[in-house]
Amino acid sequence: MNMRLTLDTERRRLTQLKDNYLKKNVFQGLKAHIEEIFFPDIPYFEEDEFEIVLQRIKALGLSIYGIEPWLNGEFYDVEGYWGEADDSNWYFACFEKFKKLKLPLRYSASYHVPESKLIEK
Repeated sequence: MNMRLTLDTERRRLTQLKDNYLKKNVFQGLKAHIEEIFFPDIPYFEEDEFEIVLQRIKALGLSIYGIEPWLNGEFYDVEGYWGEADDSNWYFACFEKFKKLKLPLRYSASYHVPESKLIEK
């Protein structure tokens, strides 16, 4: 079997496991908004619900690499972190910075879920 095909298949499998984990453990009970035109698979959350997402990420020991707010259905900004992405101080500080703008932003993030969390027990 082609090595590239095997890697692509494994990457897709891990992405699906990660998406399922996030839906079940982080996003459950929250109202996600989908920007159908641009990113049909990425959930965006209103400010109050995104704060819950951040709290759950911290409690579960997951990581965030970047936060992307959108304003009125259009890209607004992005903030990323290049250090230890599991340091919750950075993403809470970033979120507070955006909240201070008092804009009706919807938020998404790029999440890291360790493989050890994806293994069904």
